[in-house]
Amino acid sequence: MDGVRAARLYTNSARIDNSFAPVSAGAASYVNAAGNSHTGPKNRDTAAFASTGGLRVDYVLPSAAGFSIVSGAVFWPAASNPLRTLVSDTDPSDHHLVWLDLAPEPSLEAAVQNLDAARVGDTIRITWTAAPLHTYSVDQTENLTAGPWALAGVPVIAPETFAATLDVPADPGVSQFFRVRVAFAP
Repeated sequence: MDGVRAARLYTNSARIDNSFAPVSAGAASYVNAAGNSHTGPKNRDTAAFASTGGLRVDYVLPSAAGFSIVSGAVFWPAASNPLRTLVSDTDPSDHHLVWLDLAPEPSLEAAVQNLDAARVGDTIRITWTAAPLHTYSVDQTENLTAGPWALAGVPVIAPETFAATLDVPADPGVSQFFRVRVAFAP
């Protein structure tokens, strides 16, 4: 298998988040003796080669699960940028730094354990084991497919692992559906 096909197998994997392509102003303006004739967007190039021009060959590829991409770029300043003095087209390396800012996303499996709902008198008691440093909200609706969803109770911030309990008034004769939403605590 050639290198290009192997790289595409990896970057196109369902386990990889390849939705964000970092860019730079320096790559967009780079022209070399080879003419930089590739067909892709030049501002996505991460390296400059004398034989082929600029190409995107360097990646930061986070897992598709557990992170969201906040921002990122290729550190390749344009000629007019004062930071351009830190890099040049004749650097010892043909490659430029690629970076991403990632925000962790909670795993529902780790954040909500032992979830249970039971009728207790005139209430529906929803319980779960809450994970530290997460914020929990319980929503309810009478129509699972059309909504609308409304907040049931006050959001809970878990400073440590504890057993969370929410009692919601039972509404006789009406279907009640609930969902637990999780986010990292601010």
